[in-house]
Amino acid sequence: MTTATRSPLPRDFRLEIVHRKLAKRKRRQHAIARTKNARAVLLVNQSGSQLIVHPSTYREYCGQWQLTTLGPDGTPWGHTNAPTFLEAILRAVGASDDYYWNEHGFEITDVT
Repeated sequence: MTTATRSPLPRDFRLEIVHRKLAKRKRRQHAIARTKNARAVLLVNQSGSQLIVHPSTYREYCGQWQLTTLGPDGTPWGHTNAPTFLEAILRAVGASDDYYWNEHGFEITDVT
């Protein structure tokens, strides 16, 4: 007779993990579809902060793509770089697998 092994995690927690993975997959798919062939993307969160994904100004040092954060008043206050456009977009919508730099709460508002 074999006995089933129980997961050390409660059932509700396991379901939450599954839901988060599905939501992340959906964010990824939506972001990829929305930004196909884009050169720059503007994202905004609920507080009015903006995030712009654009070609890096220091490609030889930092990476090909840059994520620039603007505060609610429009003042730039930080940036980071990503090796590819896809990785920059996934980081911007909180769907990157590397978890190096994930924003949360930003939605794509403009694609050029």
